[in-house]
Amino acid sequence: MKFSKVAVAAVAAVAMLVPLAACGGTAGSGKTTITYFAWENEKMTKPIIDAFEKENPDIHVEMSTAQGAANDYAQTLTTRVAGGQVPDVFHMSIETRNEVLDAGLARDITDEPFVKNLPSTATDLYTRDGKVYGMSPTAWIGGIVYNKDLLKEVGYDSVPETLD
Repeated sequence: MKFSKVAVAAVAAVAMLVPLAACGGTAGSGKTTITYFAWENEKMTKPIIDAFEKENPDIHVEMSTAQGAANDYAQTLTTRVAGGQVPDVFHMSIETRNEVLDAGLARDITDEPFVKNLPSTATDLYTRDGKVYGMSPTAWIGGIVYNKDLLKEVGYDSVPETLD
C-alpha cells in the first residue's frame, strides 16, 4: 500500500495521541477527549482517527483543521494559543518550533517507547537540551535533474561542478 506524505503525517500525529491521552479532558460519556489541530484534509484523516478510536474506545479525538496553506495553520495555532485554546495534539512546524518550546506547550516525549525506534533525522529538529518534543513524519530531498543531450549541445561532456 502506498501512502502519501500527508497520510504518513496524519498517522504519525494520531499515533502520538495515545501517550498524550492524559492531557485531554473527559467528555460526558466518560471518554477522554483529545483535541487535535491539523493542517491536513479532514476527509483524509477521518478514517485514521476512526481506526484509532476503534482501537482505543475510551478515547475520543476531536479534530479541527486550518484552511489554506501552512502559514494559515501557523497563524491559527498562534491565535488559539494566545486565546488559551491550546490543542492537546498539533503539528509543530520548524517555523513555530521555538515559540512552542519556549512557551512550554510541547511535552517531552523522549521516554515514550515509539521514540527509540525513530531515526535521529526524524527527531533532531525537535530536540532541545537532549529532550525530544516532536518528530518529523515526512522528509523532503531536493536535487537537480538535467538533460544529458542538452548539456552536450551546449558544450558539456560531463555534469558541471558549479552552477556558473
